[in-house]
Amino acid sequence: MPANKFYLLLFFLLARSTVFADIALQKPEKLQPTKYYFANVDSFQAYRFFVKKSVNFKTYRIKQDAAFLLQPKSKTGDERLEVWAERKSDQTKSNSFILTTVQPAAIYGGDIAYIAITFSIDKNNKLSYKRTVMKPDCYGKKEWVPILVFNFPENQKPLLLTSILSMLVLMSLFFISRMKKGNAYI
Repeated sequence: MPANKFYLLLFFLLARSTVFADIALQKPEKLQPTKYYFANVDSFQAYRFFVKKSVNFKTYRIKQDAAFLLQPKSKTGDERLEVWAERKSDQTKSNSFILTTVQPAAIYGGDIAYIAITFSIDKNNKLSYKRTVMKPDCYGKKEWVPILVFNFPENQKPLLLTSILSMLVLMSLFFISRMKKGNAYI
């Protein structure tokens, strides 16, 4: 009987060492790298489109099918793109809008979110846009689906895997000792 109490105590200590509280703690927003494509720039012959990156504060002229990659954590913080249009005839600027990195979601389907931006300009020189999520062809492949999935925080992965392995060893030792005791009484 003392061996059973010892195994039970080891099991509870092991279980206690692997449990961590995740209740009512505010989770930091994890952002995903985002690649923006500008699709219909050539549709507006009377306008030029510009983008200003917040990382290097450089202004770029947008051409048809231009793409800009935004990283969530750079040296200056989260990257942003400021986009505006300029009328060629009198160089009047339209309103501007800001594009930022996005939060991970199932609709993006990978490590990088691919988003196409299509512009529209009304008679009052007001620029608006529409976002369309693009899914590259490589995401359409059928993948092997695991039966058992373990999701651990990155900083605790080795400790948790070691704890699970040791718990399995202790449980197998417990059952082996029970089997030997059962055979001794027969």
